[in-house]
Amino acid sequence: MNNLIGLAANGNTLLPNTVGVNVSGSGCQIRGNRIVGNSIANIWLNGGNNNLVQQNIIGMTVNNTGATSFDPSIGVLVTGSNNSIGTSSNSGAVNGNTIRFMIGGGVVIKDAAAGNFVVGNSIYDNGLSNNGMDIDLLPNGGMAGNTP
Repeated sequence: MNNLIGLAANGNTLLPNTVGVNVSGSGCQIRGNRIVGNSIANIWLNGGNNNLVQQNIIGMTVNNTGATSFDPSIGVLVTGSNNSIGTSSNSGAVNGNTIRFMIGGGVVIKDAAAGNFVVGNSIYDNGLSNNGMDIDLLPNGGMAGNTP
């Protein structure tokens, strides 16, 4: 909670990782972080189940600009099941994530991941043309992009 991941303490200088946050366990919470510039994924729910991703700012420095025009990675990569990305209730609380400037997609739900909940987020300006995949359902062996 409340970490700068992929950024120096000033919140603008990139210190990228391969993956910003890699969660392979279950029942974890990733909340209130600013995560930018990591090469594969900013957050990877790596086979874990029943995790909660809320109130993160992904892909923007503290000046609300992209890492280098576009972040080379995926905002949230999901390969597990029954995870919540954004709000998980109708309480009116602002629990969504902001995800911008991802070349690989804002949220990518991959392979046999099922039962994932993506709601109440602000996901926009993703893809090379600023209107790329904000949420991508990527089937087994499929290519990134529009899913039939």
